[in-house]
Amino acid sequence: CDHLVRDDAGQPVALTEIELPDDNRTVGAFVGAEPMLDFAVLQMARRLPAPPPALDLADSDHVEIGHWVIALGDPPGPEKSFAVGVIASAPQRQCYQAELSATRLQSSLVVAPGALGGPVVDIQGQVLGVSVEQKQEPGAPPATSILPINLVLTLLEALKVAQSQRSPWIGVSVLE
Repeated sequence: CDHLVRDDAGQPVALTEIELPDDNRTVGAFVGAEPMLDFAVLQMARRLPAPPPALDLADSDHVEIGHWVIALGDPPGPEKSFAVGVIASAPQRQCYQAELSATRLQSSLVVAPGALGGPVVDIQGQVLGVSVEQKQEPGAPPATSILPINLVLTLLEALKVAQSQRSPWIGVSVLE
């Protein structure tokens, strides 16, 4: 989550601590971010002796309404979070500038704000996306949406090259 790697003035921090799956910690450097989607890319300062096992990635373009999903999270502190839900709607478009929710998978998941940014997997354990907060109308129940993994991978590659911390939009959208 982009908001986790910014200081009180909203500027990205140069270095941050990364907690690894084995509870060890290492330093990570800020590479780039897409603040509209609360997405950031970090690079670890050192190589791990043994990399963590790779996750299987799903094709988020083929997810269907009613598919079961599981959101995993690691809020501050010793606890971990685990939420189960179903897909409520697929993304309606690929462009997300006009309406952020139109490019996200909508779900029945409810993930605590501190646990957002973790993987959302399907019933086979394949990563469908990343849990992100869904802005709601005042008084509406809390909701979590999913940034599709296909969009995450596109953003990852673009941010590794551009190393930008701003949204790359000039105010023009092209729809299919």
